[in-house]
Amino acid sequence: MTEEGKSGKNITIEEAFRRVRPFFIMLMMVPLFGLIAAMILLYILKVKNLLLVEGLLIFAMIIYVVTTYLVASKMGQMGKSKYD
Repeated sequence: MTEEGKSGKNITIEEAFRRVRPFFIMLMMVPLFGLIAAMILLYILKVKNLLLVEGLLIFAMIIYVVTTYLVASKMGQMGKSKYD
């Protein structure tokens, strides 16, 4: 499967994934800013169970980063065949 590039040459699906990967990773990291903002707001509002809530938010952040890493690494492997 190929696409027509701006210069008139065909690009492979591997090249398309390679071009999109940094943008995809950056886009996937945007929710982390929301989680960090939630941690700051909870600290300012002085919630009763601050330690528990912030611990859960940190756990969610770790799980999200690991999931994003696994998706990005799998995305790098998608264009390759097992015979390359």
